[in-house]
Amino acid sequence: MLPITAASVLLLLAGLWWTFGVAAWFAWERHFESPARREARLKDRAERKNRISQLEDFLMFGLPMVVPIGLAIDGLVSGGRVFYAAGWSFGLPGAASIQILGAALLFVGLPLFTAGAYLTAKYVFSKTQDERILLQHGPYRYIRHPIYLAFVLLGIGFILLAQNYVALLVGGFLTAFTYP
Repeated sequence: MLPITAASVLLLLAGLWWTFGVAAWFAWERHFESPARREARLKDRAERKNRISQLEDFLMFGLPMVVPIGLAIDGLVSGGRVFYAAGWSFGLPGAASIQILGAALLFVGLPLFTAGAYLTAKYVFSKTQDERILLQHGPYRYIRHPIYLAFVLLGIGFILLAQNYVALLVGGFLTAFTYP
C-alpha cells in the first residue's frame, strides 16, 4: 500500500478540487443565467418545487466533498487510526499499484467533470428549454455525457485510492443512485 500520508494528500487534493468544482458550477450557472431562467427559478422556489431533486443533488455532490476530505484528515492527523483501522479498510492484491490507478482515474475524472460542469452551466442549466443549444465542443465533441463518465471515474478512483468501505458511499452515490 501507499503510505497513508501519500494517499491522504491525494484524497485531500481530489476532495478539494471536487468541492471547488461544484461551487464553481453553481456560480457559473448564476453568472450565465438568462433572464427567463432566473424568472423560472424564482417561481419554482416560491412554489417549493424540486425539493427531492435538491436532496439528491446534496447527496450526489456533498458526499464526494465530505468523505475524501474526512479520510484525508484522518490519515494526516491521526495516521489513519479511525477510518483506516481494521474493519474500515480492505487490502487488495498489489495495493500500491491499484491506489496509483485510483489516483490516475481521479485526476482524469476531475478535469473532465470541471470542463463538463462549465459548459453545462454556461449553455444548458442557465437557460430555459427554448434557449438551450446542443453542446458539441470541449469534451462533448467526443462523448455525449462527459460528466457521467467523470462520475464513474471519480467513484472508482476514490474507492481504489482509499481502499476503504466509507469510500464505497462515494462510489455508490456518484454512480448508482440517481444517474443510471
